[in-house]
Amino acid sequence: MTITYRQLTLEQRYQIKALLTAGYNQSNIARELGCHRATISRELARCPGRHYQSKLAQQASDARRQQAYKATKYTPALLAIIRRCLRHYLSPEMIAHRLDIESDHKITLSTMTIYRWIGW
Repeated sequence: MTITYRQLTLEQRYQIKALLTAGYNQSNIARELGCHRATISRELARCPGRHYQSKLAQQASDARRQQAYKATKYTPALLAIIRRCLRHYLSPEMIAHRLDIESDHKITLSTMTIYRWIGW
């Protein structure tokens, strides 16, 4: 059985708080929530102090998600290459294919990404 990763929700954090208050251990909480016990362990380790606070945990999670690095392939140099190809009457489909086979760094862009970047 493969378990896919999902962020804990505010409701799950409320459940963690209630189950901890009821005396459940980390393994039992994980079983109740349907997640891995390491998820519960990490969640509790992130919370400073003696008592788990679900609202503060959610706020901290939201802040981490907002500050997380988001990889993007967009660079001004790549956009310049795309524009140069467009001036030579290459379609976004042709540009995507050309970038895939000719790029030194094996850049892979979808046609839709190219359309979004050029504003069509």
